[in-house]
Amino acid sequence: MAADRSTYIVHMEGSAMPKAFTDYKQWYSASLKSLATDPISVNPAAAFSESTPSNLLYVYENVMHGFTAALSDNELQVLKKMPGVLGVHRDRQVTMDTTHTYEFLDLNPAIGSPAASQLWRGCDHRRYRHRDAAEHQSFNDRGMTEIPKRWKGICEVGQDFNTSMCNRKLIGARYFNKGVIAANPGVNISRITA
Repeated sequence: MAADRSTYIVHMEGSAMPKAFTDYKQWYSASLKSLATDPISVNPAAAFSESTPSNLLYVYENVMHGFTAALSDNELQVLKKMPGVLGVHRDRQVTMDTTHTYEFLDLNPAIGSPAASQLWRGCDHRRYRHRDAAEHQSFNDRGMTEIPKRWKGICEVGQDFNTSMCNRKLIGARYFNKGVIAANPGVNISRITA
């Protein structure tokens, strides 16, 4: 991604989709393509082409309607004024939270935390990865009932993670790192997957 672009999550009003579009992805793609179009020479057919703009990273249709895209400042300002846009939020990297963090780090809560300068001394940093979290007792499915058919969890294969690590408690594991990759070309993704 060019240095002058940032990643944004765009919340859309689903009922505002023009009837000319058959699905949300087509609407969002056309909206993004129109940002790069000179208003004097608009080509309506281009908005309906089958290609997806490279800056469209994700499409959301379940909990909310919207998408994630890499946008320049000018594109962002134009997009904010488009019909159907409810809100635009800059995407940001977040850390994985768990109630068992101290166990992942081999800390003893009875003793307290070591000084920050001592915390990582002698630590094998490669140990703290996605795979280790999935194998941790907090994700043990012993005693869990079968997964309801209506639940749509997907186990996505990734570095140090395979579908056999999913179970009746960990019903889905996905990689949502396109925004991080777009904002940080060349990033070592194995260090930030969660």
